[in-house]
Amino acid sequence: MDPKQKDFIRCWEKVFQNFLFPVPICLNMESFREVHERLCDCEVKKSQREQVDILLNSLLKSELKDIFNEFKEAWEKCPEQKWLYDLVFEKETCDLSKHIHHVENIDAIKRVMHKLKPELHNIDGIEFIESLSDFFSPEERSQIMTILETKGNIHGLWKIFEILPSKNPVWKNKMFDFVKEQRLRKTNGGLIKEALEEYFDVGFDQDKNDHSTGALKSTSGGAEENATTSHHKIGHVEEVASSSQEKTEGAIPPEFVSLHGEMVVPFFQAENDEFAQHNSLAEQQEPQSEDESIANVSENSSGSENSTKSDVEESQADSETEEVNESSNESDFELRGYQKVLVNAALQGSNCILCAPPGSGKTLIAGQIILRLLEKYPGCRVLFFAPSVALVNQQKQRLTSYFNGKYEVGCVHGRSENETDLRIGRLQVICLTPQILINNLLKKSHPEDKELKISMTDFKCFIFDECHHCIDKNPYGSLMQQYANLKNSEEECDLPLVVGLTATLGVGSSTEMTKVKDNIKLLCANMDAYGGIHTINTKADVEELHQFIAHPEEEIIRLEERKTDQFMSCLEQFVSTLLLKLEQFGVFKFFESSLADCSLKEFQDMNKSSSQFRMRCSTLRKCIETSQIHIRREAVSIMEYLEICQKASSFYYHCQASDALGVLTGFLDEITERSAEDENDTEVELFQSLQAKIAELEGLTLEFDCNNQHLIEIQDKILKTFASQPNSRIMVLVSERSFTEAIQKWMNDNDKLKSFNAELFVGVVNANRDALKMGPEKQQKILKAFREGEHKILVCTIGAAAEGLDVVDCNLVITYNCEHNEITLVQTRGRVRKQGGVMVKMFKSHSSLLRDRLNLFKEILMKKATTEVQKDILEDREKFLTEIRKNQHESNLNFQIWCGKLMRALAIKQNAKEYHLHCRKCLEFACSTLDVKRLSAGQVINMEKSFEEKYTTRDHPRKKFMGPGWEKKSKIQCKKCGNDWGLKAEWKSLLIFPFPKMVSFSIVDPDNKNQIWSPKTWSKAHFYIPEVDLEDLVKMLNKEEQ
Repeated sequence: MDPKQKDFIRCWEKVFQNFLFPVPICLNMESFREVHERLCDCEVKKSQREQVDILLNSLLKSELKDIFNEFKEAWEKCPEQKWLYDLVFEKETCDLSKHIHHVENIDAIKRVMHKLKPELHNIDGIEFIESLSDFFSPEERSQIMTILETKGNIHGLWKIFEILPSKNPVWKNKMFDFVKEQRLRKTNGGLIKEALEEYFDVGFDQDKNDHSTGALKSTSGGAEENATTSHHKIGHVEEVASSSQEKTEGAIPPEFVSLHGEMVVPFFQAENDEFAQHNSLAEQQEPQSEDESIANVSENSSGSENSTKSDVEESQADSETEEVNESSNESDFELRGYQKVLVNAALQGSNCILCAPPGSGKTLIAGQIILRLLEKYPGCRVLFFAPSVALVNQQKQRLTSYFNGKYEVGCVHGRSENETDLRIGRLQVICLTPQILINNLLKKSHPEDKELKISMTDFKCFIFDECHHCIDKNPYGSLMQQYANLKNSEEECDLPLVVGLTATLGVGSSTEMTKVKDNIKLLCANMDAYGGIHTINTKADVEELHQFIAHPEEEIIRLEERKTDQFMSCLEQFVSTLLLKLEQFGVFKFFESSLADCSLKEFQDMNKSSSQFRMRCSTLRKCIETSQIHIRREAVSIMEYLEICQKASSFYYHCQASDALGVLTGFLDEITERSAEDENDTEVELFQSLQAKIAELEGLTLEFDCNNQHLIEIQDKILKTFASQPNSRIMVLVSERSFTEAIQKWMNDNDKLKSFNAELFVGVVNANRDALKMGPEKQQKILKAFREGEHKILVCTIGAAAEGLDVVDCNLVITYNCEHNEITLVQTRGRVRKQGGVMVKMFKSHSSLLRDRLNLFKEILMKKATTEVQKDILEDREKFLTEIRKNQHESNLNFQIWCGKLMRALAIKQNAKEYHLHCRKCLEFACSTLDVKRLSAGQVINMEKSFEEKYTTRDHPRKKFMGPGWEKKSKIQCKKCGNDWGLKAEWKSLLIFPFPKMVSFSIVDPDNKNQIWSPKTWSKAHFYIPEVDLEDLVKMLNKEEQ
């Protein structure tokens, strides 16, 4: 085997380990008879992944000259694996969506299985497995038989349904035969027949020979075709290795070696020399001097939309920043070859997108683009956008270091002090969140002040970090819509050059190559990127790139379900008591016609720590709050206790028993602080029951071992890393903000981990709602301490850190029960910046593992689609430009339709009649909708004096300051039931107003008391809230006093 063929094997190793079945391939290889025997001997003991390792090692060590071609031919003869063969060897006919469609329908599969469940007792598991015996390995067969014997028929059948979809699709023919032979489609036909028809997307009442158009084919001649072309509605469920830990010896590097010519790097590298040559035409045709190159920028003219969204980009936290040497002045650095290529491509005069992997130095590329523009056009101004507060601050520091004092760099975001004037008149380079510019473009408060009047034409260049977020109503998308509107206006104007930076273009909602390419072209249209996409293409540039970016090893750990111990049993008993109370009050019966699966049994059967249980509770509570059910207050109280128990269960699963207890005791403390005129017997009983249950749970934590084995897994990984590399930096990413504090506390209380001084890092949110008090200054301080080693572990939310943090020494990233898509997969992997680093993905559910495999495919598809789009541009540029214009036209029409709907909704609100606001818990009248007013900052206040008679006050537990001029005074709550209504605050020691929160009230039509709405925010309310100016109000009050 020659070196190129060996490289090919190594590059696809991760895919092979996940999807290749080596036994049938070795069977077709004359030279590998001994290997086949080894695989068969160890098939019972070894996992599929270990079998793949045996095959690959044998191939790489073989001295036979034609062994690779023999392997390729043997693989091609395996019909059940032909789809993977087509993918690996780049067959044009390969449609990835047909082979991973099942992973995108995990929820649908669950619904089918749920539908099958009531009738599974009609299927004999032993007979069923006998009829399908050819499809199971001895190990699988033994495992299923053990389950059938020990746990019963139903559990055995579920195991069969879990394993079967990973087998040769011919198993569906056999199952069809079994269903017919057992006459299940007639005698017990109802649910089994319907469920199986949904599962196979075919009608069982048809004759077997009529299934040529469906997902099942009965003839032996159609088996091969079925294996490669069937496209059923719900399909495979991938087999997961039985061991708790699956390890991948290396992440897929960005290049894939082709056997048909030069090195192929989908997304970074061309298909062949000719394409690589075409793709670098910019270097050959454009002027060689920098001045001539930059001159083309002034020829670019390209767009405006109204938007009043608040600055909430920090919740996305989706910007990826690049590795830069922090110890030297960056402007002294010589750009790498591939960086120069991308800089020159960006300065050819057309808007474009630059794609390069994490760690390739995209911030450095942006800095060079800005520097050359400022030198060519003295006095021009450039805006650098990032979608989060933390990343705006970080990019500002990077550019300041790069410019080395030559140019001052500003930083403006929603949390900065001078948001209103943007300081644009005094700075040439500004880093900011996009909503800041949107707000300033709309600002009318200083029309006479020319320095504060902002227009897009004031700038020479816009640079968008992580431009793949330029979609729909995202702030990036809103800003570029305004750009497009200005470009299409009749006025002649010199619009700024637009440069997008990203490592991941995404695939959208599809896995079909054509639709993925359309999604990439749509992004080009949204970014007005008539210059197309520029990537790292030539062989020399790719080889240079690989010297600087990390290729982390990837490891997957399947977390075992926490066993129901005494603690969880005790908590679940309390949950069952709550559900029985709902049943006794007739809640389930009241909503059985309007709410699907609303029954006591449905709720009892669910995992109480699952998001499914939380969503079901939320749905039921919403139904209660929008109804006139006679025991509304009691029902809402029970739902409050149910929801807090679900939260405690979730904390118990992800964190520790003490954290779950903290959730429950915190809830009781809050209930204790509430005061109500009318005591409710149910509420008193619930309070006392939970009080007793907490005491019981505290006793169990002392008596039994309630350690979380999942956290022990994390501990072991961390200790192993520090043992080999004492100066490591480790990031642990979790799914929820509240988990970060609990896990950080566990680490710092842990004798084995506390020396690493773990710190938490989350996004910036409204300070009034944030118990963690995470602001921009605190974020910067934490990141600085993490880089310098004061904190060696950072516990982060995946939203705040997956695409943003840039720490050169980071060599281990652990994602703990976090869901990914193909973009976050690439970006999270990119947080590992040190060579030899590791990314560990921990999942608790089977479906999460399957989605991770799907993301692996989507990553490959994304790269191949990007390469295809680049080829399309070179082959027919006019066609590409036509498609871009068409997409922009459609986007503009959709925007106009959206604006029209918005205006109609506003008109309806303004003409709406008076409604009443009632307490959402007890339905007591609170005030009229005419009493509420909106401040310019968006908050809603109640100005009616009579409203004070409806609530009581208590001290506010969090910080007093809540914004410019405002200071919190107290919390307000319903006088009748004690429900939390919001807070009371004072403005400049002049005015005091209550700030009611919409989530505490229901809107009632006074003419029809059965008409009730319960929106979560004031913006969702269907009545108009007029704006009031506090300065004008103070003047008016002063005049009245005089």
